[in-house]
Formats: sequence, structure tokens, C-alpha cells
Amino acid sequence: MQYRRFGNLNILISALGFGCMRLPEIQKDGKWSVDLAKTKQMISKAVDLGINYFDAAYGYCHENCEAALGEALKPYRKQIYLSTKLPLWHVNGPEDFDRILHEQLKRLQTDYIDFYHFHAVNQSHWRDKILRFHLMDKMIKRKQEGTIRHISFSYHDNLETMKEMIDTGIFSTVLCQYNLLDRSYEEGIDYAASKGMGVVIMGPVGGGRLERPTPKLEKFLLSDGGSLPDTALKFVWSNPNVSVALSGMGSLEMLEQNVESINSFQPFPPEKQETLLKISDEFKKMADLYCTGCEYCMPCPKGIEIPSIFNALIYHKVYGLTELAKQRFEPLAEKAGQCVACRQCEKKCPQKIQIVERIRETIGELS
Repeated sequence: MQYRRFGNLNILISALGFGCMRLPEIQKDGKWSVDLAKTKQMISKAVDLGINYFDAAYGYCHENCEAALGEALKPYRKQIYLSTKLPLWHVNGPEDFDRILHEQLKRLQTDYIDFYHFHAVNQSHWRDKILRFHLMDKMIKRKQEGTIRHISFSYHDNLETMKEMIDTGIFSTVLCQYNLLDRSYEEGIDYAASKGMGVVIMGPVGGGRLERPTPKLEKFLLSDGGSLPDTALKFVWSNPNVSVALSGMGSLEMLEQNVESINSFQPFPPEKQETLLKISDEFKKMADLYCTGCEYCMPCPKGIEIPSIFNALIYHKVYGLTELAKQRFEPLAEKAGQCVACRQCEKKCPQKIQIVERIRETIGELS
């Protein structure tokens, strides 16, 4: 296992982190539970192989992740770093902070959390939850008491608000998406690292886009053998400002493959990294022809999730991941069919995309 300095913290963290959102699950009589026997086996193996960062969240695995992880990590608690997150969508007042934190500590069978995140922060959460309810003061108080060792946030919005949060100076680490096909937070990653923060990456293999080989992806991204997930992980690790890349692992096979990737990792030579960056830019240009994801088209008066529909179309048209695109589009299809071509969205689109025609195209190709 390779380890990296975690920002300015006096911590050596495994460059491969165990993302716990895909722990093996069982469904019985309409209820979900985590397969504890398989989870314990995976966690034990991960610790043996040198992984020391485990990332959970309140809502993962039908809200069963934390309890399962707490049980599986009991023998190793002092050997590892445990990360979990405050679900801001459940916070309706300052009193909810302590209530949820105490519930999570009980689930995790621990009296402290190493890295406690504000979960899935966007500008609205920052303004209307964290600042409005003085939740940073709550975090600082619990850190002073030792219940939280380090304050963190995971992020899903514009760079301006991300930098604003970093500039508060209270956060030790940040968690954001970064991969070959989505480098939108690259500037934010560099900025966080420049401020001495540790940087944790989610979605290093593109949330599935780089797990499933297709002719389009293989043609562009595989130049020297290997696999797409291996190339994707090594691309992320080749960024010197990245501390940890999380992989959501649901099987021993996936765990062993990812550990093999980090054990064989050497930073890509400049010429290969430059080639991959150019390829990444080409994919983004192609994707932007369909949608840039700015969401200026929203809200739709009919409640149609236009950016999500276009995301499915991009999976199909740009990446060649048609089956995955159909899976993404299926829950959106009924609403998409209710489009009345009012074209309010098109008037707001800065790219002048013919949104109505694109929606019809998506229905025709993915339904």
C-alpha cells in the first residue's frame, strides 16, 4: 500500500480509500440489510492490505451502512481513520446537529469520528443550513470536545462557493469528484491543497462510466494495455494534490484489483498525463454539445429533470454506455414524456441548446 501526507495533518493516509456506499446488501420481504458476513470479510481483508481510510454516510446502503461498518471495524478502530457525513437534508434547525451526530456515533459503535463532513454541500446548503443554523460553531465545539477529530465537507456545486468554504480555515479536508471524464473541480482541488487541506476524491472511475469497457472509451483511453478502472485510478493518483481516491467496493475481487492498482502505481510520465488530459478535454467538448450541466434551464414548469435526462443522453452518445444510459433514463422517462414544448428552458439556456428536440431524441433512443 502507498501512503500520502493528508494535507498539513500529521497523518499518513492510504492513497486508496474504502468507499462504503456499495457494501454487499440483502433484500428480504421488501427490506434491505447489509450482508454483515461478507462485509466483515472485506473490511478485514482491506485492513490487512493496508487501507486505513473508510468512508461512510448516514444514508448509504438504505441507511444501514454506518451500523454495519461500526460492527465490522470494531477490532480495528484504533488502526484506521473513520469518515462519515452529516445529512444536511435532515437538518431543519440547529438542534438536529447533535441529535444526528449522537445517532451516528451509536451506529458506528465509537466515541469519536476522525473526519466528519457536511454532506453533499451546494450553495443552498451552505447559505440556508450551515451558515443559517451556525453549524460550523457546532462542529468546532464537538472538535474541541474530541467527538470530532477533523472537520470536512463533501462538495457538489460551483467553485466560488467551494473556495469560500475553504477560506473559512476550519476545514481539514475536502471530498469532491474528479476523474478522466470530469475535471470540473481541478481548480478547487489545487486551491484546497494550496491551503494545506487534504483532498479526497469520489468517483475516480466516473461513477461507472470507466468501469464498463466500450469501444469508444477503450479506443481513447487504453494505449498500453491494462484496464479502464486501472488507468482511471492511476490518472487520479498522478495528480500530486490528491491525497486519497475512494473506491466504492462491493466484492473481494474489486478490493483486490484496486489494491493491485495502487501497489503498482507510478505517476504517469508527463507525456502520457498530457495525452490523457487532451483526451479528457475532447470528451468534455463532445459532452458539452449536449449539455454543460449549468442547470440554468431549471426549474421546468412540468417538473422535468432536464440535466439528468441530458446526462443519460451523454452516456449514450458520447461514452457509448447505452445500457447504463437506459438505466439512468428509466425513472425519468414518464416525466420527460410530459414535455409540452413551452420552450421556457430554451430561452434560459446560455448554450442555445434545442432542449425540446434533445428530450424527444432521448425518449426515442433510450425508452
